[in-house]
Amino acid sequence: MPDYHFCIDFKEQGLVKMIWAARSYKHCTLPSVEPKQYTQMAMLL
Repeated sequence: MPDYHFCIDFKEQGLVKMIWAARSYKHCTLPSVEPKQYTQMAMLL
């Protein structure tokens, strides 16, 4: 598992914005489960 070199203090309550070079690493993108009349979306875990 690669080291992404980010630090998040999960003790604090609030929002976190995280940006990384997604093309540099493999990630688990789940396919869309919405009906075709809606915009296609995916979820990263």
